[in-house]
Amino acid sequence: MRNRPILAAVCGLIPLVLASGPAVSADPYAEPGPFDAPAPLPPDRPTVKAVAAIASDDYREGISTTDHGLYAFGRVEAAYGAFYGALATFTEGDDPDMGVALTAGARPTLGQVAFDVSLTREQIFGNPDASDFVLHGHASAPVAENVTATGGSTYTLADEGRDTWDLYAAAAMSIPEAVNLGGKVTYQPYSDVSPDAAIKVGGSIEVPLPKGFSVSSGLTYAHYVDDDVPNYAWYDIGASWKATEWATVDLRWHGNTLSAGDCAAHAATDCDGRIVGKLILNQEFGM
Repeated sequence: MRNRPILAAVCGLIPLVLASGPAVSADPYAEPGPFDAPAPLPPDRPTVKAVAAIASDDYREGISTTDHGLYAFGRVEAAYGAFYGALATFTEGDDPDMGVALTAGARPTLGQVAFDVSLTREQIFGNPDASDFVLHGHASAPVAENVTATGGSTYTLADEGRDTWDLYAAAAMSIPEAVNLGGKVTYQPYSDVSPDAAIKVGGSIEVPLPKGFSVSSGLTYAHYVDDDVPNYAWYDIGASWKATEWATVDLRWHGNTLSAGDCAAHAATDCDGRIVGKLILNQEFGM
């Protein structure tokens, strides 16, 4: 089972929840997609956003973190001006344990550049060694018509002392009612948690359809510097249906190119691909 910070779940939900960000991938809470949606403009009044999701599995980088068990996630965010705070609950691992995440952050803007900086405390009940602090920041800006560029970094300060961080650059292009495209490059240096330094290159495509339907697919390839660590690709393909303004259903196949022998090298016991069904509920309230 792979340890997975709740930040990944939050970033994956952003494209579905924030109308200001083009939704390149319909996958609602897999690992952060080929890009992170631009930070929203600060509201001129207090707002509260609520998101809840349940899924038949939880895939991160093409590998199930729940041993093909159920995954649940919920988050409430309150914002005023450029500042926000959030409380999230989630299941962790294949047992599973329950986790809670508290986030404080800010989304200031400077001209056309939108920033998002946050600090999250994750507490995993039943597995305190998996608890950590997560510092995340990114900046997004339009670079051409319908094209947004994003750059950012995430630093995880683990309670047991095994810290990790990464840097990424991404771009997203959205042609309204036609197609959404995204691409992302991530550099992950060596750490006690990661088997080796890695460069990950990914992309995705989403095609909106009538009646709230869409089809989408993503592909990412990870290259590890150490020859003893197997390189591999993971991918997904599926369809989503936005049944109402507050409910979305997603059905998606997740897979990877790992062999049974290579699976253990990535701290996993089961690398099989599966079809994953998800239900996402979200709502925003103004005050």
